[in-house]
Amino acid sequence: MMFVFSCLCVGMLVPPKAEAKTVKKTVKGLDHTIKLYDDGTLEVTGKNGFGECDIDTTKKALDISCGRLCSMVLYADGTVDGGGHFSEGCVLWGIDAGCKYIGENIIHAPYPQYDGEKIHKNDPRQVVHAGYYQNPSPNENIVAIAMQDLACAVMYADGTIKVLYRNFFSQECGWKTLCKVPGAISFRLVSCNIQPQYTWPQCGVQVLAPDGTMNFYSLNDRSAWLGGFVDEYGTAWAVRQMINQAPTIDFTNLPANFRVNKAESTFNFSIKANDSTDQSLTTELYLDIGAGYKKINSFTANGTSINNGQLTTTSGTEYTIIVNKTNLIPNSVNSFKLKAITIDSGGLQGERVVNLTHYNAPSTINFYNPATGLTILNGEKVRKSNNTLEFGLKITKADLGNVNLETELYIDVYGYYQRIDEFTVNEVLNTEGKLLAQNNVGYTISFNKALYVPQYINNFKIKVVAKDPLGEEGTKELSLVHSSDILAQWALDSVKERIAIDSSGQGNNGVINGATLATGIISNALQYDGVDDYVNMPRASFNNLANWTFEAWVKPEGPGCIYSEGNPAVTMQIVMGADNSLTIGTWHQNRPGNWNNFNTGPNVLKRNVWNHLVITLSDGTATANSGVINCYVDGKLVKSGNLGSEYNSGSKVAALGGNVGVASGQGLNPFKGSIDEVTLYNCPLTAAEVQKNYQKICFLEKVKITNQYNDEATARITYGTHLSKIEFDLNKPINKLSLELELPSSIKIARIEHIYQKKDGSNEQEVFPPVTIIDGKKIVIEHPLAVAHYKIEMLLSIDEKLIVKTKSYSDEMEINTNHESEEFLLYYMDFKELPDVT
Repeated sequence: MMFVFSCLCVGMLVPPKAEAKTVKKTVKGLDHTIKLYDDGTLEVTGKNGFGECDIDTTKKALDISCGRLCSMVLYADGTVDGGGHFSEGCVLWGIDAGCKYIGENIIHAPYPQYDGEKIHKNDPRQVVHAGYYQNPSPNENIVAIAMQDLACAVMYADGTIKVLYRNFFSQECGWKTLCKVPGAISFRLVSCNIQPQYTWPQCGVQVLAPDGTMNFYSLNDRSAWLGGFVDEYGTAWAVRQMINQAPTIDFTNLPANFRVNKAESTFNFSIKANDSTDQSLTTELYLDIGAGYKKINSFTANGTSINNGQLTTTSGTEYTIIVNKTNLIPNSVNSFKLKAITIDSGGLQGERVVNLTHYNAPSTINFYNPATGLTILNGEKVRKSNNTLEFGLKITKADLGNVNLETELYIDVYGYYQRIDEFTVNEVLNTEGKLLAQNNVGYTISFNKALYVPQYINNFKIKVVAKDPLGEEGTKELSLVHSSDILAQWALDSVKERIAIDSSGQGNNGVINGATLATGIISNALQYDGVDDYVNMPRASFNNLANWTFEAWVKPEGPGCIYSEGNPAVTMQIVMGADNSLTIGTWHQNRPGNWNNFNTGPNVLKRNVWNHLVITLSDGTATANSGVINCYVDGKLVKSGNLGSEYNSGSKVAALGGNVGVASGQGLNPFKGSIDEVTLYNCPLTAAEVQKNYQKICFLEKVKITNQYNDEATARITYGTHLSKIEFDLNKPINKLSLELELPSSIKIARIEHIYQKKDGSNEQEVFPPVTIIDGKKIVIEHPLAVAHYKIEMLLSIDEKLIVKTKSYSDEMEINTNHESEEFLLYYMDFKELPDVT
């Protein structure tokens, strides 16, 4: 049993499966398909069920081919066979989509319908129907086949190629020898097309020769070529050999000046490929941005989108190409190569390379005068006296739209560039050192020149660097002359060593005679007693000048000489009269009568308050009243008239606060009051400059402090918190306001409750700028404030302590040394009656 069992097991073994085969080649007609497998077997599918298109599927095959209606096969024994069929709804070579059988609408005769019928080689109907191909003769030793709709061809082992072709009348020209190429590697049918009279086709083959060249052999019944043959229908045919020529390609239209703008996402160009032997060419485009050529896979050609990088072009046809370069060419690339390659059916190619510039239009940077709009040119003068430098700036990028340009400003002194980190833009403070300037928009820029350009520097440059969103930088430098317009400048903040320092760099330092320090409009000032105080200057500044300006802050308590020049007898003086008028007198040695005086009239100056006094002379000469004199007080013109210039060949000295002629025995005519911030110029300031200088110092007016009931007088208070108000007019836009109150040590600012703003012609409204309180007595608003009336409501905190301590000390030199002792506290006591402290 065990033996039997073993035998049974052996008998039940499953035979091995056949190895899987793969499709080597597939060809398709209109309604039939032929597959050739790697083992040489064939599979035919289609509507024709009679002999399967005359193809013997039991024989091993080497190759297959087909047209739209017919098929042929090369068997392993070197023979060829083929046939054809017709199907309902076929499209006959694209001529008539409705034809049901061959001949309809072509041969005007009612031929019977042949749907589904086999057209056999022995069928007499073959004469009028194109469904059959005769086998070649000899039908052996064939190594390659080819077929199209109107022709088929075979190649023999010796390189002979024969063709069979038909016309639209289904007349067939038997197998004719076209050429012989010994050792030919392969071949194919090309250029089988109908002649205009629909008689005979043109026919040709491409043959790959052993040396790798691709040759073209053409058959044409209309040529005048020599040689050939006459077929059985009486048609003369000529045969010629055409050596396949490589195609050419050209750029027929390129970006202007070979420049592609970085700001644009696309660029356009045109190409045209030409080939004498091929109409259909494959064209590809490549870019090299520095790392080798890469194919452009996506573009449009004559409006058609190409997404696989291959454009089928027709020889001689121009194509307009649009390439989106956004992801192909970074903006950091400044040049690139564009290459076009075209390939014909034989594999030969032509190419063309062009170098293109990837450019960005440069920034146009314009410096201009904001008041006039005129361009500021190199070499223009900037006055040393003006610590604030203002100019207009406009940056334009012609190829960009509404974009922002990152802009930085630099000052160059002796070749050393320093970035300006703080400046104003349209009167708004910028502390970031960078301006996002909108394209083609003008800005008014100002900054503190004194921080970057010392008074002794005579030339400097402003440089603007503007970077656009594409990363391109544009720069422009403006060379300016630092004009020495300041003849002398005395801040009068110190009486150290009894010297009034001239900060202009001209060295006109004065000697202080008796004047003492007092609180000035800025820091300290010199206080004159109206008896014998004055400051003696070693040099006269206005002598023999046709144009000049005197500027000072004066706080008069009585009349007297404010400024004078002489030899030492006085030759020029500015005097305040008892009626608060001003008299300006000049002495000229070549003027009849010598003296020329101008008087403003009474009450141009106010006593016991600070007055901003500016006097200018324009075009003064020796002739009396030859020049124009203007007198400004607190930024406003109070009187204008005429005055001649000063000149005395011996004038060498000057004085502040008295008549310099006191040294020659003349009366001192001493000034009583305070003088601060004196500047002498060698040019007349304009009204706008005078106003600006005034507003540098005095930009708050009509300041008043009230209680919660708007009472400006007194208020009875106790310990605790109390609402008070500060109101003022702000007469220029500022970016920061610091307001310090003089408060007893027992009173401090607790907090700010509200801030209200009222502009001209509008209602009062609350604003919310950030506010800081420093040491309980200083309000700091670090936020741009516009010209308007403001009201600040604050809570004052009052406690019972008063602080007493020393502040400073000095000797007969009147030099104060600050010294604060430890605090001594006084406490208020809440008694019904005062204590007896006797």
